[in-house]
Amino acid sequence: MSEPDTNKRAQSPRPTVCYMCSSECGLLVSGDPSAGLRLAGNPASPMSRGGLCPKAALAESLRRFPGRLRTPLKRTGLRGEGLFRPASWEEALEDISRRLRVARELYGPESLTILFGEKPDHDMVYDFAAMYGTPNVLDHNSLCDTSRRYGFSRVFGDGQERPLPDLQRPLLTEEGVRSGHDCRLLVLFGENPAEARRFFWLWDGILGARRSGMRLIVADPLRTPAAREADLWLPVLPGEDWALIMAVLRRLLETGAGMDRDFMEKHTKRFEELRQLVVTERRDPENGLVLHGVPWAAARTGLQEESVEELVHAMTSIHPAAAMVGMNGVAHHRSGYLAAQALALVMALTGNVDVPGGLMLRNRDPLNRPAKRLAANLGEQAYRHKDVYGAYPEAGQGVVQRIPKDILEGVSLTKGPFAGGKYVTKSLLAVHTNPLLTAPESALWRKALTERDRDTPEEYRLGLFVVNATLMNETARYADWVLPMAHFLERQGVVWQETGNPVFALREAVAEPPAGVLSPLVLWKALASATFPGKKPRGTLAAENDDAWCDAVLAPLAEYFGGVSPCAWLRAHGGFLSLPAAYRKYEKTGFVLGESRIDLMPEALRRYREEVREPSPAGPVSGKSFRLISGRSPWQTHTITQDLYPAGDARRRVTMLINDRDAEELGLQSGDKAVVSGTKGSIRVILETSADLRRGVLRGQYGWGTSAGLLRFSLEGSYNLNELTDADALDPATGDACFGDLRVTIRREK
Repeated sequence: MSEPDTNKRAQSPRPTVCYMCSSECGLLVSGDPSAGLRLAGNPASPMSRGGLCPKAALAESLRRFPGRLRTPLKRTGLRGEGLFRPASWEEALEDISRRLRVARELYGPESLTILFGEKPDHDMVYDFAAMYGTPNVLDHNSLCDTSRRYGFSRVFGDGQERPLPDLQRPLLTEEGVRSGHDCRLLVLFGENPAEARRFFWLWDGILGARRSGMRLIVADPLRTPAAREADLWLPVLPGEDWALIMAVLRRLLETGAGMDRDFMEKHTKRFEELRQLVVTERRDPENGLVLHGVPWAAARTGLQEESVEELVHAMTSIHPAAAMVGMNGVAHHRSGYLAAQALALVMALTGNVDVPGGLMLRNRDPLNRPAKRLAANLGEQAYRHKDVYGAYPEAGQGVVQRIPKDILEGVSLTKGPFAGGKYVTKSLLAVHTNPLLTAPESALWRKALTERDRDTPEEYRLGLFVVNATLMNETARYADWVLPMAHFLERQGVVWQETGNPVFALREAVAEPPAGVLSPLVLWKALASATFPGKKPRGTLAAENDDAWCDAVLAPLAEYFGGVSPCAWLRAHGGFLSLPAAYRKYEKTGFVLGESRIDLMPEALRRYREEVREPSPAGPVSGKSFRLISGRSPWQTHTITQDLYPAGDARRRVTMLINDRDAEELGLQSGDKAVVSGTKGSIRVILETSADLRRGVLRGQYGWGTSAGLLRFSLEGSYNLNELTDADALDPATGDACFGDLRVTIRREK
């Protein structure tokens, strides 16, 4: 592609899409890239409507960060020492490709694992994996919310991982523009849209619906800004949200009150089996209470029976209604999958599925993503991936927290056509991810990256470790090669976002990468050519330029582009293609795999209900034993945003929240330094007391702990929560990490 006209770019704001988080809000970019770009919210964006969060506003400072990686770095010391020398791309590609070929020959193609922290702009990596022959392409979702995603999709159908409440207004539909709000009840389980701002329209929609009479209920151990707006705040014990939802489900099945019988008869099946499972009188051996009843739910959640009854009554009597479970709240508990699935069943039984004011289903992603083709490209080889994660049938695209054990112990295949075999992970490519900070049990990752091979002690067990990143981070310090990555403002990509209206957008490159930094397409084409000399590239790796591969991704939408290049069409229309929202889509497309009826008795409900009942007893935790949860600051999404504190901001201190009465009983107060310990390690923290956090709970901040010298800001009290988490504490259905509901102790630092 030709170099854009810098002067024109400086004069006219250019639309693009932010990627500081997965909300992917619209941006207008102006200014000269060499002197500094100015970022503003794009009012024409159907995704964010001109909104701009602190992270996006400061993204340009990250692009121009003085410590940004600008050349390949080759390790010169031991892994973890952080000793590197600059190298040329020729040297880097020659060494990496040679070692990949050797590993493939000695250990098989499955010995390569590719780990994504972000992936939408790196479709070509999947085609590289297909050329290599590895099925082990893992994304970050098992560290985020696979449990929530698959809990919903196993009820509502493929692609329905994230249904959203019908609160976006105005909303363009096939019948015209809807302006008024229909939703009468919204229930948020561990969701805080007032502060998280994942979708800019969501909180504004909630406030608008509140003015129209909508009732709001929030279940959260912390009285968040969203909880302060609520009619009812339920300070539930961490990890027990599922019990509240099961109480609602039992009431529906037991009395029939609130059920939409017409929807049930036309669009569901196996009702009686579900009723027998949930309603049949059984008692909890721990407390003797009838399972799934209001008293049982109150005991598990540490709430008053009257509060639980108020929730149950509201969800079985108010229509239309919607409900959500939090991405980093409920989804980070061992019961996350079960909670999402039970909530989906409640929405189905009450007929609040894809109706005005209810929970809107997503349109299925039509884009031509290489991730969809990976299994097909690999043929029988793909079965090995299923074998690996057979213990987690709802795993989605991998279980990141298994990687250290895959390196240290190898992977035993116990299921499928390759049962009895075994392979090892000998090469790891980490793309824009920092698992030493974001994955559970940091010590286990350090061990996996540094342990020597038993047969050849001079070599590491993991033979090759490559990190592709914009900044040096904890994980990159252990890499054999660190390859610089283009900032999102410097690389092109395709966005599909579901807000209410399906939106397709072009993430336009508004600046050139610095000299020595390659775009993703150029990098992966070069690595493929070096690794497989003479082999014909496949898929996106065959694209001549960014427009060509983006056009290929958007090809299934050709009917909307009038016979011209999709990229050209999007540029001519402000960067966005927004399609009308539709209600009751299931009447045309069905649910799971085209089925016209929802299966009300998913196997997982039967299988995992007993397992998630096992965590420790409910009720306030006394003494020095606490349940630890985590949350994010407004500045923070992923580890890359650690450097985004605005200049001059005085709040450069990271704290851990404790209930004020708990602190008083322990002789602690705000500002005290303390030690928090779990089964895997300890961290030092600075305490902050609050009456807004329920007793028996500690709330830490996610994503701040870092090695000295890696941040441009000195953050007093920073810590890494994953020094405490357990790589074996996983959601039994999905393998998701349990970052919440950890059992810890706390004491004053001596």
